[in-house]
Amino acid sequence: MLDTCTGDLMDPNFELSSTQLSKRMKHLSNVMDHFWRRWREEYVIELRNSHRHSAKNAAPTPVAIGETW
Repeated sequence: MLDTCTGDLMDPNFELSSTQLSKRMKHLSNVMDHFWRRWREEYVIELRNSHRHSAKNAAPTPVAIGETW
């Protein structure tokens, strides 16, 4: 039996029905939504918190005349 989730891309006779394609597209959309939601909630928030924490603990350094970045 053929696995309709992965399919056999090497088989030239392999076909998916429109219903199977719709289900697959919905599944892929859900996977991508889940990824971006976790990325936003975990990585971006942690990055912001880390930046705030390091900025809070860093001593301000005075700027000298003629100093460049």
